[in-house]
Amino acid sequence: MQPLNGPTVCLTGTHTLDCTKVILQSSNIDLTLLEGKLVKLFGNQTGETCPLIDVTGVQAAPSTLEWCGSPTPGCVLKFKVCPGGLSQFWLFASLSPGYKPLHPSKGTWLMGDPFFMLAQGTGGGPCHELSVLVSPVPVIVGLEVLASRPTASRRSHTKRLFDPVRR
Repeated sequence: MQPLNGPTVCLTGTHTLDCTKVILQSSNIDLTLLEGKLVKLFGNQTGETCPLIDVTGVQAAPSTLEWCGSPTPGCVLKFKVCPGGLSQFWLFASLSPGYKPLHPSKGTWLMGDPFFMLAQGTGGGPCHELSVLVSPVPVIVGLEVLASRPTASRRSHTKRLFDPVRR
């Protein structure tokens, strides 16, 4: 979660989810205390012209997605996915953020179209590590890529994978 920079059509919003176009506000939670932290949010969509969410509850993030390496064509990125407990995971990537509310028990898909699956895995431990080769095609230089990791336990996390791809 980050402070909202500049004006928006969501006039009452104060914050945004990092790597998304989702605007947040809250009348009962001080969102400034959550800036830069990885949290699970609960709320209701109140905006009609924009994805404005009135945050009604917060929990510590039950899962994590970390990465390291060089986002350079031909190089390898390493991911560490910790969905919590022994569960399944899927790792997706997209060139744009999105906002698609799903069933209330499943959360919200925060990736734009098109998106593609990088990897998937099942149980065996609380964390999974994997490597992904960045395509050696020069046309991807300058692209922003987002990654999201939904799990079978209905937890999701989206983060900027690299911005922009370097030469």
